[in-house]
Amino acid sequence: MARVFVSSVVKGMEEYRHVAREAITTMGHTPVMFEDFSAKPYSSEQACLHEVEQSDIYLVIAGQDYGHETPEGLSVTQAEFRAAKAANKSILAFIQQVDARDERQQQFLSEIEAYQGGVFRASFSSALKLNNEIIKALRSIETMSQAITEDDFKARITTVLEGRHSYQEEPELIMAFLPQPERMVDIVTIEQEMDDQFGLLCQAGMTRFRDGYELLDHANWTGITSGENSVHFCADGMILFACNPIQPNDGFLGSHFAPPAQIASIAKGFRHIISAQSGFAHMAMHHMESSYVADPPQGASLTLRMSGDHEAEFSHLFTPLTEGTYNNWVDHCINRLSRIFRYNSDQ
Repeated sequence: MARVFVSSVVKGMEEYRHVAREAITTMGHTPVMFEDFSAKPYSSEQACLHEVEQSDIYLVIAGQDYGHETPEGLSVTQAEFRAAKAANKSILAFIQQVDARDERQQQFLSEIEAYQGGVFRASFSSALKLNNEIIKALRSIETMSQAITEDDFKARITTVLEGRHSYQEEPELIMAFLPQPERMVDIVTIEQEMDDQFGLLCQAGMTRFRDGYELLDHANWTGITSGENSVHFCADGMILFACNPIQPNDGFLGSHFAPPAQIASIAKGFRHIISAQSGFAHMAMHHMESSYVADPPQGASLTLRMSGDHEAEFSHLFTPLTEGTYNNWVDHCINRLSRIFRYNSDQ
């Protein structure tokens, strides 16, 4: 049983706070609400921040109004959100659909949406919709609590990469996804439907029809190789895609560059071959000793690597997995890769 702190403006949001209390109770958790606080030997703002720190889950309901501001110039709700973020709490955000908002409230919503630390966000237009979304979110939290560790996820990826028939020395982009909770899949059935799987890969822009494909044969996975690309469908439900992201170029330095837009297209295309609603996603680049995540320069120029990194990897547990949150994560990863494998010209 978890303690769920409910954060919102109180005035005008009474109905929605009541709905939140009922949904939390229905899921077997304990709602922590300002209305229930007993007398404290300190201010109500301090009492709320204390309860945020003592709770397991922070649930914010954001409507039209920014609300009462503390002496620091923040609304109580925004101060509570920052406290929850600093304490690394699971954060659930529910945004009311309204015609207009306070300017400060809109800025606060931008802060919520910009936070990359695993915020579950949903919108609602009625009390019933809010009830359903809170229950869905709390179920997702339960899924997260049952998930394997990130280290275990990475170990499974390593097992597949090391089990390939040939050693990879060229630059390589790796995308992987493991559903959570886990589900075993019938790789024999997948292999029998590989023409359809190949078609999906082509439609997602991850390979080309003209390259055709060859089947991969392994006890624990099936899959295909197509040109320089490969995809593995594993018995534990994991999907792993690997390709060389380097863009051929006529210049003598052309083979060293992986354009960010090309990486984004591949990574976002990978989302379309995933059927699970939640799970671990992984993006990595290997063997980048003399390669850059950047557009190829015009003409010949000298280059300087800003760091000695040869590999980089990022993982994230999505509960749920939505196209918007996934694409935001991909963009965040590519921005990091562009800094790690940075290209500078002396011209």
